[in-house]
Amino acid sequence: MTLELSIPWILAILSLCSLGFIFLVRIFWGSSRTDIKAGNGQGEDPRRQRCEILDQAEDPENAKAILRNQILLEAFSRDFASSHDQLDYVLTQALEITGSAYGYLYLYDEDKKLLTLENWIREGQTVMNSADQKRTYRGDRMGQWSQVLQSKKPMIINALSHGGVVSKTPDGNVFRLLTIPILIDEVIVGVAGLANKPKDYDDADVHQFSLLMTGVWNAKMRRERTLELKESKEKLELILDSVAEGIFGMDEEARFTFVNASCLKIFGYSSSEPLIGKSVHDLIHHTRPDQSAFSAQDCPLLRPIRTGEVILTQESTFLRADGSFFPAQFSVHPQCREGKIIGAVVTFLDITDRKKAEENLNYLSRHDVLTGLYNRAHFESILPEVDQPENLPLSIIVGDVNGLKLSNDIFGHAAGDDLLQRCAEILQRVAKPQDLLFRIGGDEFYLLLKNTSEEEAHRRMESIRQAMAGETFQCGKGSISLGSDTKERISESFYDVLSRADEAMYQEKVLGKEKTTKAQLDFLRQWYRSLPGVEEHALAVADLAASLGQKLYLSHEEQLRLKEAAFYHGIGKIAIRGEGRKAKSSLTGWKEHPVIGYRILHAFEETMELADLVLSQRENWDGSGYPKGLSQSAIPLLARVISASKAYVDALVPDYDVEKARKALLDARGKELDPYLVDLLLDTLSLNPLHSG
Repeated sequence: MTLELSIPWILAILSLCSLGFIFLVRIFWGSSRTDIKAGNGQGEDPRRQRCEILDQAEDPENAKAILRNQILLEAFSRDFASSHDQLDYVLTQALEITGSAYGYLYLYDEDKKLLTLENWIREGQTVMNSADQKRTYRGDRMGQWSQVLQSKKPMIINALSHGGVVSKTPDGNVFRLLTIPILIDEVIVGVAGLANKPKDYDDADVHQFSLLMTGVWNAKMRRERTLELKESKEKLELILDSVAEGIFGMDEEARFTFVNASCLKIFGYSSSEPLIGKSVHDLIHHTRPDQSAFSAQDCPLLRPIRTGEVILTQESTFLRADGSFFPAQFSVHPQCREGKIIGAVVTFLDITDRKKAEENLNYLSRHDVLTGLYNRAHFESILPEVDQPENLPLSIIVGDVNGLKLSNDIFGHAAGDDLLQRCAEILQRVAKPQDLLFRIGGDEFYLLLKNTSEEEAHRRMESIRQAMAGETFQCGKGSISLGSDTKERISESFYDVLSRADEAMYQEKVLGKEKTTKAQLDFLRQWYRSLPGVEEHALAVADLAASLGQKLYLSHEEQLRLKEAAFYHGIGKIAIRGEGRKAKSSLTGWKEHPVIGYRILHAFEETMELADLVLSQRENWDGSGYPKGLSQSAIPLLARVISASKAYVDALVPDYDVEKARKALLDARGKELDPYLVDLLLDTLSLNPLHSG
């Protein structure tokens, strides 16, 4: 600080940091310096002043905030004989502000894990304190205090209202208890508590008490470090530097007179020297948020010096030391002496983060998070602006991406998200700059075309179809069902146009479903066959299963079903491969392929009857298999045939050791495999050990 500050300056600064500066001005403006400083019998009793404020307050919480600031002001500005008296004073005031009967404070040694009694107050009178007798307790043996130490969070016990265990003091009069940790830089330095409030403690009490105790603890630490500070300027500096807001003063010529630490930090200065005595307008506030300059005469910061008006909240742009601008919210309070304006005090906050959050919320309210396109809400909000005569003919294309559910079911939602994102990119490439593109929800998109005829809309749809067909996704070639319609008369409802476009899209989806589904299934089958070693292995299993099916005298239809299911028993592996090669060596990932295979086959009418067999192929005769843990006859017969056939082929390949393969079957007999089918298979293999069909 570089200025001798009088009591009116102090009060103006503190009033701008409070929610209710009018009350503070009323309390202090008529008081002498001695009245504020002493609090020891001189001047009006501060407690009575606070009671009068609470009685007159329309907003009790606001009044409590004012009282809290006044208590902290007194804690900072009064001369206490010791730190103990300073803590004792604030704890006593805390009883008044919350209406509690008891208060206590324990100091905490983090290294030794010890609690030491500092103060115990009842009805405003000290019952026990550290001056009488040092009482030390282990931090892990103090009940609720131990819980507060461990959690670093406040604790409220309102026994009467909740029917819980009643917490009592030695005289048995305490029925409600509020305990808070005092945290300085995330380290617990003490535990403070209040008790026996007439009503239940709540979060507002926690807030007020925590702010009081943290504030006084900061004041205590600062006092202990700066005992030599006796002058009012130094005490004011202590107060100003403890607040988060930037605060600075101006003289009648609008030159800096003082700045606090937060002000320097926000502006990016290491000291006050470059600011003191310099023009506020020239250094920090000569540009509007739109980057246009304004004169000192039009500067809102300086207006209160000319007019005497109070600016409570206003937003503008301030300039940092490095030349960068930042959005600020500020308040200005003019200062008067003997009826003459001598300057003003400004408090401000850097609201960059808040502005960014507002911009982000605004963006999210209008955009789809996944694709970055406009969302339905934005479509609904801008439609009245777009639905105007100058935009006719106005066309809309409705698109519904094919295969999203299949992609989600087989490859997971990450693959489905990728499908939607890539579809959005394709639509953006086809769209023109004046077009408006929306993701309405799920797999549905709108493309709004201003001044576009029905014929041009159809050409645009064909461009989209070709672009989609040129892309390959995890479930096959890209495909999207489209429909369009055009508004040509302003009297026509655009929602009728949208309804017709939606109906056209739905018709295309229904009519093209068989073709789309077949293309997807063919793609997945080909992908499965292309996996290394799969086709040879699948054919061997299918042929061996078919031979067993003949031995079991299955019907022709059942034999065909068995052979096809045996061939596609491993189709779920395409998704494991799609998930990444690391899944191949993962037992959990590998076990998923029967379930994924079931999803693939169940998704298509042509293969639906194979799905249950593929799902059950890994079930074991003794019930130790997966995914359902079925056993014996509960496992479908054809699935047991596939399991036995696969077990033999797996054991035979790659070295074609027949004896080793036979032994593998015998080892699994009655455990993994149906014993009857094992015997039948061994009998079949006795005729052709290298059976392949």
